[in-house]
This record gives sequence, structure tokens and C-alpha cells, in this order.
Amino acid sequence: MTRPLQLFEVLTQISVLGCVAMVLFGCSDPNEPASQEPQDEDCSITDTCAECPPGTLSQVANDAPDAMPICEPILCEDNEHVIEHVCVTCPLGTERVAGDDASGTDTACGPVLCEDNERVNANACVACPPNTTNEAGDDASGPDTECLGVAQIVAGGAHTCLLSSDGAVHCWGRNDRGQLGNGTFDDSSLPVAIDMPSRAIALAAGALHTCALLTDNTAVCWGENFYGQSNPGGPEQLNTPTFIEGLSDTISISAGGSHTCALRQDGEVLCWGNASKGQLGNGEPLAVDAPTLVEGVEDAVSISTGDSHTCAVLVNKTAVCWGYNYYGQLGNGTYGDAFAPTPVGELEDVEDIASGGTFTLALHTDGTVSYWGDILGRTQLGAGNPNATLYNGFNNVTAISSGTYHGCGVLSDQSVACIGNNATGELGNGEVSGHVSEPSQTINLASASTISSGGMHTCALMDNGNAFCWGNNDNGQLGNGTSTTSVFPTPISMP
Repeated sequence: MTRPLQLFEVLTQISVLGCVAMVLFGCSDPNEPASQEPQDEDCSITDTCAECPPGTLSQVANDAPDAMPICEPILCEDNEHVIEHVCVTCPLGTERVAGDDASGTDTACGPVLCEDNERVNANACVACPPNTTNEAGDDASGPDTECLGVAQIVAGGAHTCLLSSDGAVHCWGRNDRGQLGNGTFDDSSLPVAIDMPSRAIALAAGALHTCALLTDNTAVCWGENFYGQSNPGGPEQLNTPTFIEGLSDTISISAGGSHTCALRQDGEVLCWGNASKGQLGNGEPLAVDAPTLVEGVEDAVSISTGDSHTCAVLVNKTAVCWGYNYYGQLGNGTYGDAFAPTPVGELEDVEDIASGGTFTLALHTDGTVSYWGDILGRTQLGAGNPNATLYNGFNNVTAISSGTYHGCGVLSDQSVACIGNNATGELGNGEVSGHVSEPSQTINLASASTISSGGMHTCALMDNGNAFCWGNNDNGQLGNGTSTTSVFPTPISMP
């Protein structure tokens, strides 16, 4: 008969069997603490065999390299945002501060907003071109934008016109012949908008008429048309822009006293309007009913019309002039009118030319200025200088302009100096005087880029897009809302 096992014996046998199983099958001692599962041989301190959630990365604390890695969120850098738990670069024209948690929800970049005097170009904020401005706030993630400002200002007989950088045109001043082009014959002391047929790229103001060059290289004119200077064959006065028939491939236009000339891409020059003094250069003093080719000029690079004469700079940097020559304003050594172009004697290295009422100025490549004709307002025959002569004291000049009886230049330091008649303050030197022969500094101008001299007033364009005028203001040609003459530059009321 078998003896029943005592409780102590049963427990002892179970313990022995458990130890055998531990040896055979790798069981651990139940009295020892459980150890971690062994890592796979390919696992490292920056990786775990268990995959981290999207948008996180496993990390190990530096003070416990044997500890289990912990999944930490991925933080995006500057100009990155989260899409489906991944940091991606912001779209063009947008930005975002660093710190987005890739393990969280999707985020979005905000637009880059341009600062003052910046515009959008190809989803980037870039500086405005010279003479233009723009208010802050353009969205760089959107379409390109434009800076607005004055691209050109031109002074006529007693009116002034302004070309904005967007191609819009505004005029002010005398308007009895429709020279403002706004459909009326009323003077205006403030800029009035002109309804242009298309975008303008250049302006020219004559004594009583105005012209504009358009983007397709055609031209329109308006104002007095007694001699056909605004529209050959048209009515005597035009108060809205009218196309010049037969004119194409035009790259420059210039309006004179009662005639107009245009420079074509091939270097040829065409003129129309009053021909009584030979200012059309077509060989005879006869009126024409269409733009007429100037004889013998095939390589012009710039043109300038005066009161009754015309000049052109040629590709070899010499100059030719034609027309009225009572004061020697053609510079050919004589006082006889010329109905075809004649060379300006002893003149070289010409950069630009400016024809005035009774004189002509030429800018040389070294910044000096030559003159011929009469800039001192004398009226007798032979009083002017018929030969090109360097103007003493007119140095470091970068741009020139001639009015009826005065001329001005922008200097290399962007100041302005003027010579000639100052009866109504057109020199801008703070006083009214007779004729000034030595270049006189125009006051309160420090950043001029271009200059335009009219009948008895002058206007200048600044680098920042502002414009100033000074001198006679009987017809509101200074554009400041008054009819008060000013002996120093005054800002125009910008449209």
C-alpha cells in the first residue's frame, strides 16, 4: 500500500521539476527580476526595433545610453510646415517660423509681405525701380505687382505732363489749345488724367502741343495743330490724343515750337508741322501732310526739337542741326537758316543734345557741356555764338535740358544747376533776376535724376519718384494747385 505524499514532499517535487524545465527550456528563476527583451542586432541608440509614430524620431538620453529609446516629435525648421507628419519647404512667397511639431496636425505657411518701396517679382520681394514707390503689404505668394511713380516729367511752353510707371499720363497748366489732352480747353493747376488709347512709354511737350510714344512704337499727339504738328491734315486744335498716321517703329519723339520729329529704330528721322524755317529738314519750307523723312540722316541715336530748329546726335557721337539760325543755334559757323541737316562744327563725343528757343546745349561723354546760339536773350542778328563752345563751369553733368531762354543740367551729385533767363525764377535759385551766365545752383534739390526746361518754368524728377517744378505759374504749370510763381522747387500734387 502506497503512502500518501505529504504536502512538503509535493511542493519539493514541483520545485525540482520547475528547475529542470528552466534548464531545458530557458525559464528564468521566478525569484529573479524580469529582464528586458533582447534587442535585435540591427537596432541602435537612435533606432528602436519598435517603429516610432509618424512625425517622431527615437532618441536616447545622454546620461543613460543603455535605456530604451524614446520617440520625440520632429520639429520643423524656419520656412517649413507640416504635411502628413512630414516637414516640407514652404511654397514660394510664403514663410513660417521654426518649431512646428510634425507629429501633430498639418500647418500652413503665411505670405511674405513686402516692405515699403518693394514689389513682387517671381514670388520674391524686390526693390522698386528708381523714381517709383510702393506701399508695404504686397503678398509675395501672389502675382507680380508694380511700383508706381513718375517715369518721366516734361515741361512745355506753359504746361507740364507726367508719365507714371504704369503708362498713365497726367497733364496740367495752360490748355487753351487742348495741350492737356483731357477733352477740354480749361487750364488746370492740378494734374488731370488723359484717356490714352494704350500704355504710353515716353512723352514730349512742345510750346502748345504734346505727344506720347506708345508701347507698339506708334505715337499720338494733341494740342495746337495749326501747322499740322499734332496731326497732319487734322483740325487746328485737338484736345484728345490722336494717332499720327504713317508713323511706326518709333523709339523717340520730340515736340518743338510748332513742329514735331520722331526717331525710328533704323536711325532715320521724320518730322512734320511748321516748315517755314527749315525745321523739318526736308529741303524746302513747305508744309507737309504726313511725317516726312529728314534728308541725309540715317544713323541718329537721339533727337531734340527747339522752337524753330532741330538737332540730332549721330551714332559716331557727332551732331547735325537744321532750321532757324538767326542766333547761330545750328552751330555751323553761320547765321543762315538751313533746310537740310548741317554738321555742328568741331563737336565730338556727344552724349545728348537739347535744343532751346534760341540756343542749343550738348552733353559730352566726360560730363562737360558745349553751347551755341544765344542763351542770354539778346535779339540782334549776330549776337549769338554760331560755333560750338565749351561752357565754362558746367562740369560733371549727367543730364541736360533746354527751355525757351534757359537751360539746366543734373550734376553727378544729383544737384541741379541752371543758366540763362531768370525773370520768373525758372533757375530755381531763390531769386528773380535777369540773365545768368554762370551755372547757378537750384536750391533744395539733392536727388534729381532728370530735368525738363519749359517756356519759363522747370521741372525735375527725383530718385524716390517725387517731382518738383519752379518758375512761372500763371497757368498752373507748376502743378501745386495754385497760380503763384515760385523761385524755388515746389512739389507737384501727385495724381
